[in-house]
Amino acid sequence: MYDFARHDLHLPDKKAREFVTTLGEFSEMQLAKRDQDLATKTELLAVRTDLLAVKNELKQEIHAVATRLDLMATKEELSDVKIKLTESIHNTENRLTKSIYTATLVQVLILIVSVCTILKYAGILK
Repeated sequence: MYDFARHDLHLPDKKAREFVTTLGEFSEMQLAKRDQDLATKTELLAVRTDLLAVKNELKQEIHAVATRLDLMATKEELSDVKIKLTESIHNTENRLTKSIYTATLVQVLILIVSVCTILKYAGILK
């Protein structure tokens, strides 16, 4: 990194050393922050419990649908079930998409701010 700062970025010796030191400190801070953002075992177990509950609920709903089909459900009843399941799937997809988009956006913003901060501290940006 020092050679990169010295030769490619054309920084003086002192600035190049400061840049490398700052980058190292920043990396350590980011790693520590990332570790804080990781889910704990308890949180993962809670999510697992929730997922198992959803799985069991879905199994029950599938069983209920199968039972109704076995009892010669009417087309109207099947249509209602289909509509409800489609809505449920759509709602779940929307929630997941929003969550993933938000998390990705936050990560990109943190990365941009971090790089700008490093460049500013190194004297590259003013």
